[in-house]
Amino acid sequence: MMQQGTFREDLYHRLSVFPVRLPPLRERREDILPPTNALLPRIASELGVPTPALSPAAVDVVLASSDGNRKQAAERLGIGLRTLYDKLKRYEIE
Repeated sequence: MMQQGTFREDLYHRLSVFPVRLPPLRERREDILPPTNALLPRIASELGVPTPALSPAAVDVVLASSDGNRKQAAERLGIGLRTLYDKLKRYEIE
């Protein structure tokens, strides 16, 4: 981000002295459902479809089948990887 000029270099160096380890979501399954439940109504509204319900069991199935791999998740969702990354960026999901 610094090379693209979207992040201040001085701030980067100040923050780099405080390493933060954030495990991937596949290791924090309990953290998946809240943002998913917040995003589903927005996405469904944009698509003009009813909001689907997503249970913790469904999340476990998707994660187990893709092991947190975004490319595999995109394939299982039937969308392209670029589309998945666009959606993640649009909805501010990392």
